[in-house]
Amino acid sequence: MSKFIYLKDKQLGFFKAGGVKLWEDAVPFIESVLHEITIENVALQEGPLQLALQRYTEAIAVERGKPKPQYGGIGVMIDENKGINTVFKLDGKASEGLRVAALNDGIVVIGSGKQIPKIEEHLGNLLDKHIAEHSFNLPEVVSVLKRGILEQISRCGASAYQKLGISPVIATSQLEKKHFTMPGFEIKGSTFSTNAPRRDYHYSYKRIKNKAAKTL
Repeated sequence: MSKFIYLKDKQLGFFKAGGVKLWEDAVPFIESVLHEITIENVALQEGPLQLALQRYTEAIAVERGKPKPQYGGIGVMIDENKGINTVFKLDGKASEGLRVAALNDGIVVIGSGKQIPKIEEHLGNLLDKHIAEHSFNLPEVVSVLKRGILEQISRCGASAYQKLGISPVIATSQLEKKHFTMPGFEIKGSTFSTNAPRRDYHYSYKRIKNKAAKTL
């Protein structure tokens, strides 16, 4: 299941959350306005990206009385010539529309992870405490946040990953000026239980057909 897509020669990318089909159908609308999108307008309400996705999202039919599917995520765009980048958030609801807003530094949780109690507050406190007590070191910060995420998930119970629809694999990426990187990795192993047969697992995060994709 793809969790990240990029467009425009990797200058524009999206960490996706919500309905998979909604995102699949949204991509052509994004591609139709790529020539209009700039780093100055990509995160603007009523900018070309938002207006294209607004038209698409408003037109999605929803049966009366049924929940309205939602999709969204975090967008990233870099300008190689200027050596700058911008990060923004998208929130869309079928038949209603979509909002885009620029993001400042801090903790933002999207998708199923938002169901974890007080996750943003917990990670924000961990980050502030670590930076206050140590010099900033990116690998250390990543390690601290990974532990914090796993701790909060474990408090939700043994079946938290299944109940919340959260993957047990944590991928990382780095954005600095005009550079965006996302390391790939592969994990294999097995789980054992006295009440169930052995379960093998195999997770990988790698580039597939012009996408960074997480596969199970």
